[in-house]
Amino acid sequence: MAANILPEGTIADPTDPGTLRPQYPPFTNLGTEFIPMNILIKSTMVHLPRSLIRSDPLEYFLIYYTEEVVQSIVGHTNKHYDDSEKPTTRCARANKWFPTTVPEIYTYLGIRLYMMLHSENSIEDYWNTSDSTPFHPITHYMSRNRFQQLHMHFRVGPPDGDIFDRVEPLSEQIKATNKGIWTPGTRVVVDESMIGFTGRAKEKLTIPNKPTPVGVKAWVIADRGFFCSWIWHKPGIGNGPVGIYTPTALGGGKNGKGGNKTAAVVPHLLQSLPKAQYHVYVDNLFTGNKLFEYLRSLGHGATGTARINSQIAEPLVELKKNDKGKDVLEWGTFTSYTSPSNLVCHMGWKDNSFVLAQSTVWDGKTLIERLRKRPRDISTSAKTAQAPFGGLFEKYMMIPRVFDEYNHHMGYVDRGDQLITSNAGLRRFRRGAAPALEHWLFRIVINNSYMIYNEALPTTKTTKPVSAKGFKMAISQGLLDRFGSQSKKMGIVDIVEVTGWVLNVELWVQFPVI
Repeated sequence: MAANILPEGTIADPTDPGTLRPQYPPFTNLGTEFIPMNILIKSTMVHLPRSLIRSDPLEYFLIYYTEEVVQSIVGHTNKHYDDSEKPTTRCARANKWFPTTVPEIYTYLGIRLYMMLHSENSIEDYWNTSDSTPFHPITHYMSRNRFQQLHMHFRVGPPDGDIFDRVEPLSEQIKATNKGIWTPGTRVVVDESMIGFTGRAKEKLTIPNKPTPVGVKAWVIADRGFFCSWIWHKPGIGNGPVGIYTPTALGGGKNGKGGNKTAAVVPHLLQSLPKAQYHVYVDNLFTGNKLFEYLRSLGHGATGTARINSQIAEPLVELKKNDKGKDVLEWGTFTSYTSPSNLVCHMGWKDNSFVLAQSTVWDGKTLIERLRKRPRDISTSAKTAQAPFGGLFEKYMMIPRVFDEYNHHMGYVDRGDQLITSNAGLRRFRRGAAPALEHWLFRIVINNSYMIYNEALPTTKTTKPVSAKGFKMAISQGLLDRFGSQSKKMGIVDIVEVTGWVLNVELWVQFPVI
């Protein structure tokens, strides 16, 4: 198949030709009676070592950044300096490099987390001793020049390959830790997430309607904001989700190549979770009859909003077209059909607009009472959407439970994005996208650790909840308290044993031992 020919039954997303949407005509021959899946609802479970001190936030962070993981980072960081070392002139102002250590990397991470919570315009400002600037205690643990050295050479993987290969060791370690600790509840969400990056990289793309519109894209499966697993994305024709096997049911060949790789993201991510039955919620980028029937064959339920080209029932397509821009359907209008196989329910409901959806679990006939707010007058469907309120600003109304459940659960990835981007720091990554990915992984660990902490120590009437900011501050201070003094000692004493060099701390010059 030529590289510029899209797989059958797909259309390229306007933001990226490597992201595919389903493209099928509507069903004209419909089924007789929908057969819903019976999904057993289970709650999230957390599995922690008995030795873990559950009241200490730092303990949760160290589950991910173990000494073994940090030792690997130490090796990659030192090797990056060795590989990039260039001869320096006699009067060069750059400080001599000495190999980093495990305590120093822990200290470096603690300082980075501190910087996320206390933003300054530049790194130098944290070490500014002017009376007009605030004092930052991190200056006690590391000099500015040493921090900048580490920041420049900090690496979590080998230098070979693309930007994804360079962070893959840490990424896989985090995902493996997630799987061992966090067993998601039944309801999970698959959605795209943007990693902010404004520099040059072929992996960068722009999605205008996202909170972070420019950067690198990842596909994420989440449980209530906890990022369980993810897949990197490479934009462009013939690219797409990285490392995806496309099943034949979604158009893939015998070798797993071709077909709708974007749709294949959903079963791939579900298979990365602990083995169980899940009910996955997706948006209209994924929703399609073929995908939902395939997920059902794997034992998983699926619910998602749909487009008119997602192989949905033709009568629903006609209702959607007739109501668009005309606002002729009354608020609350609901109708449903079933796929020819009777395995997928197709439905439409008039809220502010006529919304299409598909599900292998819900038939849409179950209603639930919810407090609704009256749409503003500028709404395009204000005529019909405001009518049920009778002049009230809000009112309890009966709505299909499927849409209530969708609205409640679909924001799991967005919730995680909000926690991850909160206090992310003001400095943007421009010199290569790999550091931006590493920083994203670092923030995932912080967010996931916070969620594990809340599961392990739920708030009661006698305990006060710990804020996300307070949790981060505790980790930062814990890293500095536990490893900061060791880091300074290693920089003066132990480096002599490792390298055979003596460090003159005052002048920052190295002399060979005689």
